[in-house]
Amino acid sequence: MGPRSGHFLFKKGTKWKDLLEGYEGMLKLFLQETGQLSDEEFFDRMLVRQDLEDLTANRKPSGYNRNNKVRLLFPLRDDGLIEMFIYRSTRDEDIVRVTNLISDYLNEHKLDHEVKWDEMFLYELKERRRK
Repeated sequence: MGPRSGHFLFKKGTKWKDLLEGYEGMLKLFLQETGQLSDEEFFDRMLVRQDLEDLTANRKPSGYNRNNKVRLLFPLRDDGLIEMFIYRSTRDEDIVRVTNLISDYLNEHKLDHEVKWDEMFLYELKERRRK
């Protein structure tokens, strides 16, 4: 089985507003590739608009944190770096495919980042308890 999460760590010095240019297309790619586009186009546009407003103001966006199979989140980090990750509660090869597609998209939009796998502290704790 594949990983539970794919993490995008943006280079030091990246600001939230630096994600603005490619964000809308990236979020739509995520929703499309994970089969989570809404039947209501208005709903998807509203989600994008809220995040674009946050990025314009150089704030952390919400991402896509719905109770669905795959989520896209922006955690707050102590070191000030910007991170984005996608995850699902079970291991799945789809996470690798979608992470790689998003990484390619970010590279096309010149957003330097590093991809890591299964970096969620919660799952690390669960693995420790099982051993």
